[in-house]
Amino acid sequence: MVHKKTPLVWFFFLVSRVNDLEEEVRELQLSQSEQEESEQRRSREMEMLARLEREKQLEVENYAIRYLWGLQNKIGQVGCLKQ
Repeated sequence: MVHKKTPLVWFFFLVSRVNDLEEEVRELQLSQSEQEESEQRRSREMEMLARLEREKQLEVENYAIRYLWGLQNKIGQVGCLKQ
């Protein structure tokens, strides 16, 4: 014998299924939101690392310029002493 579901049973089944699907949608939205936050945080970290690398490169270049300038001055002083 096949048991037929009454309209009321179908109604409660469908309400339950809709509730389950709504919960699944909420979980997916939360997961997506957390993933977006993680990607934004990673992007900010990468930007910060790039900025620090540029600053480091500028410091190295500035040091090299100061060193070469000081070296030129010393060479100039030695040249003046020879004359």
